[in-house]
Amino acid sequence: MGKLTDYNYEQLKKRIEYSLEYTNKDFYEKLESIKGTTLITGVGGSLVVAIFLKKILERKNNNLCVLEELDQITNECTQLFQNLIIISSSGKNHGVTENLKKDFKRKYLFTRNKKEIKEATLLNYEMIDQEKSFISLANTLVPITILLKYYTKKDKPRKIEIQKWPEIKNNLSDWEVFYDEASKGTAYFLESTFIEAGLGNIILHDKYSYCHGRSTLASKRKGECIYLLSKKNDLDLCLLENIKVLYHSIYILKSNEKDSILIDYDLLLQAYGFVYQIAKNLKRDLSKVKYAKIVSTLYHFKGEM
Repeated sequence: MGKLTDYNYEQLKKRIEYSLEYTNKDFYEKLESIKGTTLITGVGGSLVVAIFLKKILERKNNNLCVLEELDQITNECTQLFQNLIIISSSGKNHGVTENLKKDFKRKYLFTRNKKEIKEATLLNYEMIDQEKSFISLANTLVPITILLKYYTKKDKPRKIEIQKWPEIKNNLSDWEVFYDEASKGTAYFLESTFIEAGLGNIILHDKYSYCHGRSTLASKRKGECIYLLSKKNDLDLCLLENIKVLYHSIYILKSNEKDSILIDYDLLLQAYGFVYQIAKNLKRDLSKVKYAKIVSTLYHFKGEM
C-alpha cells in the first residue's frame, strides 16, 4: 500500500468535516429549489454521487429523476426533462463541456470548482484542498456526505469513521457483488474502484435478477462474493442460504440503519475500508495507480460523443 493512499484515508474525516462546516447555505437553498423532472449524470466516482443525489431528490424534493451516463444524453432528452444536473469534481472534463451545450430548461453543475460559468447554475461545495488520487476517495465521499446533511438536516452524519476490516485471506481476481436499491451507490463504488485500480474482475448482481440464471457464472468459475445487506428479507435469506456453495468466501457488509439512503451511506463507509484492505493485501496504491498507457489518451478525448 502506498503512502499517498494512507494519507488520503487519514485525511478523509478532516476533509468531510471541513466541507460540512464551510459549504455555503446557498448550496442547500439551490438544491431545495430544484423541482420537476430531472436528469442526473456523472462518470466514475461522480456517478456514485449521482446515485445518491437521485435518491435524495426523489425523497426530499419529490422529483422524478433519471440517471444516465454522460455520453448517453441525447438531444431528445431536452424535451423530456426540466433539469439537467451534471456532477463533476473538477467541472472541466469533455463530457461535462459537451452536455452543458445542450438546450435544457435549467442546467446545474455540481462541483467543487468555484469558477462561474454562463451555461449553468453552480452547485458549489467547499473542499479544504485538492485531493491527489487516481481513485476518487474524498472527491466521492465529501459531496455524498454534504447531500446527506441536506437530506437529514443534521450538521453531521451519524458516523464518518472508516471501518477497519480484518485480514481478507483470499485475493482471487474474480469478485461478484450483490446489491439492491438500498445499496446501489455502494455497489457502483466497489465496481469503479476495483476496475480503475486493477484490483480484480468484478460483476454487480441485482439480488432478484440473480435468481433468473445469473448463478451460472459462479458455478463455472469460483470466485469471491461481497454481499451488501441491510433489512435481511426473504430474498436475502434465500440467496445467502443457496449461494454459499458457489464462492470461496462471502464477505457480508451489513447495515442496521432503517432508511434506504442512510443504509447506502453506512455500507459505503464499510466499502471504503474493504477496498483499502484488498489494496493493502495486493500491495496496490489506490491513489497512485500503475495504469495502462492508453489511459491518458482516452481521458483527454475531445471528439464527438
